[in-house]
Amino acid sequence: MSHVKMALNLRAEHVPSLHLLILLLSAQKQHAEALQLVEAALEEYPDNLNLLYVKAHIELQSQGGESALFTAKRMLALWKTLYEEQTNIELPDQSEKRSDTRSVFQLYTCEMSDKDSSASISNLRKCPSSLSVHQSQNYTITGSLHAHSLAASRVEQALSEVASSLSSFTPRPGPQRAWLLQLQIWLLLAEIYLSLEQVPAAMACIQEASSIFPLSHHIMYMRGLVHEYKQEFVEAKLYFQNAVAINPTHIKSLQHLGLIYHYLGSQRLAEKTLRDAARIDPASHQTWYNLGKVLESLGEFDTASDCMATALQVEISNPVLPFSSIPLTFD
Repeated sequence: MSHVKMALNLRAEHVPSLHLLILLLSAQKQHAEALQLVEAALEEYPDNLNLLYVKAHIELQSQGGESALFTAKRMLALWKTLYEEQTNIELPDQSEKRSDTRSVFQLYTCEMSDKDSSASISNLRKCPSSLSVHQSQNYTITGSLHAHSLAASRVEQALSEVASSLSSFTPRPGPQRAWLLQLQIWLLLAEIYLSLEQVPAAMACIQEASSIFPLSHHIMYMRGLVHEYKQEFVEAKLYFQNAVAINPTHIKSLQHLGLIYHYLGSQRLAEKTLRDAARIDPASHQTWYNLGKVLESLGEFDTASDCMATALQVEISNPVLPFSSIPLTFD
C-alpha cells in the first residue's frame, strides 16, 4: 500500500497503479472503498476493460449479481465499440490500437498467443478423421499404465468433447486477441447468471464463448460449474477433468475437481488433487478449505484443522482477482 501510494503521488493517472490499489483494498476486505476507487477511475477511463472487469468481480462479491450483471453487459457493449470494426476487417496493425486495453485479462489470454491459437485450431481442422477415430476408441486404463498414458487419455477425452465443434469451426476474422477478450466477457456473464440461479442464461453465454474458441479450459471449467450447481457430479467431474487435461495448472478446476471427488466418495483422490493444487498455488484459501473438508471426512482432524487455519490465514490477504491480472507496464 505504501509503495503504490508513492507511485500514485508521482503519477496519479497511472492506470496499473490504480488497478493495484483497488486489488489491495479488496485484499483488505475494504470492498466499499475499492468500488468507490474503481468507479472514480472509470470516470477518467470509461473504456478500460481491465477496470470494468475488476468492478464486476467486486460487485459480485460485495453487492450481488444484479450490479455485476449491469457492469458485464456494459463490457460487452464496450467491446463492440472498441473491436467490432477490427474483427469485421482484417487489419493487423489495428490489434495494437489501444495500449490500455491490449493486455486485458492478461491472466487468461497469456496462455496462448494469436499465432498459437490460430495454428492449433488450424491443425485440428486438418485432421477431422483422426478426431473421429479418437472418439470411437475405447480406452481401458490399467494399473500398469504410466502416468503419461493417463494424461494422454484425459487429453483424448477433452478433444472428443469438442471434436464435433471443431469439425465445423472456423476461426473468427480479425485479431484473435480481441475474440479472446470477448470470450472472457461471455464467461464472466455466465458466472454472474449462475450466481443469480439463471442456469439457461448461463448456458447460453457458455455456448457463445464456445463458438469463439471451443478448446478453452475456461469453457470446460464453466460447464463443470453448471453441472456442479445442478448436483450432476459425474458430468461435472468429466468437465473439470477436461479442463485440467487442457491446462494442468488451472487452480479453480483442480479445486472443484477435488471437491467433486469428495462428493463422489473418492476421498484419497480428492486429497491428492487438492494437494497438487496447493503445491501450484499455496496462497489460495479455497484449496486449503476444500482440503480441510476432505481430511475431516477421512477422520484426520488435526491435519484438517491445520488446513482450515491456513485457509483463514491466507484468505485475509486475498484480493478479489489475482495480482498477476494487472498488466505489467514500465513507462
